Amino acid sequence: SLENRRMRVMLEDALSARRPLIYASGHEHNLQVIRGIGAVWHLVSGAGSYNHLGPVAWGDSTVFAAVTSGFMRLDVLRDGRARLGVLAVAADSSTSERFSMWLK
Repeated sequence: SLENRRMRVMLEDALSARRPLIYASGHEHNLQVIRGIGAVWHLVSGAGSYNHLGPVAWGDSTVFAAVTSGFMRLDVLRDGRARLGVLAVAADSSTSERFSMWLK
């Protein structure tokens, strides 16, 4: 919609003044790690409810994407480095790390 596009442009403009490392969102019901526009990384983690999933598409800036229930974990070390882990959650509530990377 026009309103959605306008909101995205306004967010990107606001973030471009001082580009943050991460822009996190949770609307889509999947897990995605994307090279960002307004932020260095755009993290989508809206799949916290088990088996409530939505489709995902890979674009040129997609680093990881999966249609699975799960969440993301960000570990920030004392030296300032940050490690991202993307964890999938199974029906028995067990977790497995599906993707990880050091954020720069």
